[in-house]
Amino acid sequence: MHLIRIVRAWPIPVAITTILAGLSAIWLVLFSVGAFSTRGMSFFEAVGLPMQLGVIGMGFFLLVRLMRNRPASAIRSVPMPVRILVPVAVAVGALQMAHIPASMPATTPTGQPVRTFNVAVEQGVCIADYNGSERVPEPLQYCATYQRKFNQVFAGAWLLFSALELWGAWAIYGAPPVQRVPSDHRPAESVRREPGTDIGVRVNRPYLWLTVRVGIIVYAAASGWRGFGQSEPISGILLLFAALWGAVATRYWIVQAYTAATRTEPWLLPSWFVNPFQRSQPFQFFHVAAMSFIALGLSQTVRAILSGRHFSLTESPVEMFAAAFGLGILLGIHWATVSYRSRFTQAQVF
Repeated sequence: MHLIRIVRAWPIPVAITTILAGLSAIWLVLFSVGAFSTRGMSFFEAVGLPMQLGVIGMGFFLLVRLMRNRPASAIRSVPMPVRILVPVAVAVGALQMAHIPASMPATTPTGQPVRTFNVAVEQGVCIADYNGSERVPEPLQYCATYQRKFNQVFAGAWLLFSALELWGAWAIYGAPPVQRVPSDHRPAESVRREPGTDIGVRVNRPYLWLTVRVGIIVYAAASGWRGFGQSEPISGILLLFAALWGAVATRYWIVQAYTAATRTEPWLLPSWFVNPFQRSQPFQFFHVAAMSFIALGLSQTVRAILSGRHFSLTESPVEMFAAAFGLGILLGIHWATVSYRSRFTQAQVF
């Protein structure tokens, strides 16, 4: 009864992730001993679809919650048993997923490279399908063995992700919400700055950090000129997604390093002359990272233009994905600094 009262006191997301992790472990054990492997893909689909929806849905829910208010610590509110079991579960799941390459043969019976491979029982006969063109009969035990390995890999993936979600649920909901500084909802002209924020913070070794930032960006541009080795273009939808994700994540997640009510450090606007490797000033790092991503994408775009390659917004070099993500980060930084205009202050360089 005592255990039941403890479980009932858990936050609902913690209870759900505990159930998902427990089910994932149970399915992994059952699949590892070959249970249900002779029933083929139909049984796995009946079990796998709810499991996948549950794990993916809970992961999305926790991500949204994390974007709204991330915890002050990712460890302190996690119980000791969870701290021990989750790393073990993650390691077990990763080992199972490492078997994916071994589950598909390298060549077909005729010696061709294997691009797609599937095994299924059709009218009581086990058929191995190579590339959709070579169909080879196999013993029924071959299908059962393949199905067992297939089931194990997916159960390992469920265990890995549900265990991480269990940790995240405890980190987010196991402690009281962090009190956050509210954003400014007034016009810029009417916002009164906090006392002391008009005084710039003196920067040490500004030209050193300017050199470091320029060096990082130049290196990124050189890497972009060489390219990723991928010649296939990407669509404009992916570029838009990268930009939106960069902006939203920066505005609602990265900014939380500043907005905790207990923060005592100044809120520095991004500056070329400030050390970008400060945990208390994440916008400094993400500013130089965004500029590097943009330099990487634009560098390859310039090379493509000079070499006569034709592309458009619907078919861009794959390196432009990095540029779009970097642009999104810059937009997110601007969005955040405007939302908290009374808090951020300029670094004093000279």
